[in-house]
Amino acid sequence: MSRLRRVGPGLVRASRASSMEPLESRRLMSASPMIAGYVYCDGDNDGRLDRREHGIAAVTVTLTGTTRDGAPVSLTALTDEDGLYQFTDLPAGTYTLSESQPIGYFDGKDTAGDRKVDLGNDTFGNIVVKDHGKHSKLHGWWGGKRLYNFGELEPAQLTGYVYEDKNNNGLKDAGEAGITGATLKLTAKDDMGSFTRLATTDMTGRYEFTHLRPGVYGVQQEIQPAGFLDGKDTLGTLRGQRYGNDQFVNIYLDGHDRKDASGYNFGELKTAVTPTEADPKPPIFNGNDWFWNTKFGQDLKRYLQEIFNRHE
Repeated sequence: MSRLRRVGPGLVRASRASSMEPLESRRLMSASPMIAGYVYCDGDNDGRLDRREHGIAAVTVTLTGTTRDGAPVSLTALTDEDGLYQFTDLPAGTYTLSESQPIGYFDGKDTAGDRKVDLGNDTFGNIVVKDHGKHSKLHGWWGGKRLYNFGELEPAQLTGYVYEDKNNNGLKDAGEAGITGATLKLTAKDDMGSFTRLATTDMTGRYEFTHLRPGVYGVQQEIQPAGFLDGKDTLGTLRGQRYGNDQFVNIYLDGHDRKDASGYNFGELKTAVTPTEADPKPPIFNGNDWFWNTKFGQDLKRYLQEIFNRHE
């Protein structure tokens, strides 16, 4: 069980006693009114603290309000290694909880165990604490039903390569070079809506789409790289589906074990070198001869040139 210790005026820090219980089965008890909860990584973004989800340490949670006697209250707590915060020995009054957004996470869903409170973004307002005497407990939790939890989202990513597949086996083998400057289009649908994003391959042919929320994603190479024919495309680590040419769809990302989608590769085949203006095909006729400058000669020359090109 985690307990609080005072480290300065108005500041309390959660410290952990020995416990091997999972977060959702921990039971907080207090001989006086308390307000408690977790800041945690909500991997599936459902607003519930599940067994696979972990707390986030060292997040600041602030409690402000007014006691029943009209005195102002302002306290700050830091979450412990399990993401737990708690405020104990609270006088009767009305309070508001607010969380400072942890660095490196997206804002997720907040869940109040008491439906009577006002729920805002990273805030719980109008939390009423009553004085029930020495053995009272209020706004703590039993089985997770009275916690004030702040859910956060760990960013996911989708990466891959556009490369020259020299042996056309659909695998990026050692020595096969990436193609620089290829454009990839990400299509996405997460809890915030639908959007698209573009990325360009770097010097190694690698592309990346980072800072993605849980959702369904796809990636497409819309423009064939110049000088290459279309090759074989390969699904990556989190699978999904091929859809048409040069496109992957239905790649599901979340904050559990589906946050690193890699290896969504597009193989290309080098085209044959074509003659340039500096190295043209030699003509088969000498244009200085008067016969070839007649109408009949011009028609015959075009006909013979077509046969020559067809059998070259």
